Amino acid sequence: MLGYTPVAFAHVDELISQVAPSGNFEALLLSIPSAPDDVQKLVGQVRETLRYHTPLIMSARKRQIRGLSLLHAGPDDAVLPEPSTFEEMYFMLEFFLRQRNRPVVPRSLDWQEFSLLSPFDMVDVAGTEIRLTPIEFDLAAEFFRHMNRPLDREHLEMIGWQSGVAAGSRTLDANVSKLRRKLGLYVDQPHGLSLHAVWGMGYQLSQLGKREAPGTWTFPADFRVASAAPSQLST
Repeated sequence: MLGYTPVAFAHVDELISQVAPSGNFEALLLSIPSAPDDVQKLVGQVRETLRYHTPLIMSARKRQIRGLSLLHAGPDDAVLPEPSTFEEMYFMLEFFLRQRNRPVVPRSLDWQEFSLLSPFDMVDVAGTEIRLTPIEFDLAAEFFRHMNRPLDREHLEMIGWQSGVAAGSRTLDANVSKLRRKLGLYVDQPHGLSLHAVWGMGYQLSQLGKREAPGTWTFPADFRVASAAPSQLST
């Protein structure tokens, strides 16, 4: 998400186990409990583990924000209102990273009529929005970034591992097959893009040339999010 690999933990002990292999985090998002004693205990345990090397993003209720800012926030930390949706959390993290001049991947990756919408794991194809799983979206982004270039299996399996899916040949093949079907990345489709296996290596997304007008494109109905008139996109 936003070009970073998230690491989730439910307890401080889980955080401690992640620090050694992962090194320092770019930031740590903390959901602040309501009881003041619990807040002090949680922040104290996190500080003891990470010191002040990792900025904290404290997600809190509005009535807690002033007290947290005065008593617990360091110079590189942020105290922000608790998000109610995933989209709000995404934009909160994006705001935090941009404020600190940290690199953030664009919200969309565009290739002709294809627009990959990173906050939502969706692809807009000439006005039709297709829902993907997180690993399918990450694979799609990698293929579109490396158009006409073969990607080896080990590299693609690592993307699956970073997305929280167990790596393995069968898992990769299944997800590539689903991605191909959802986006219609077949040689006979009018957009002229084909996602195909490269013998002895992995997979490649190739541009073979357009065949017909976008209005004739077809997509699996069960994966559509919404439909609209084909948009006019520059190529």
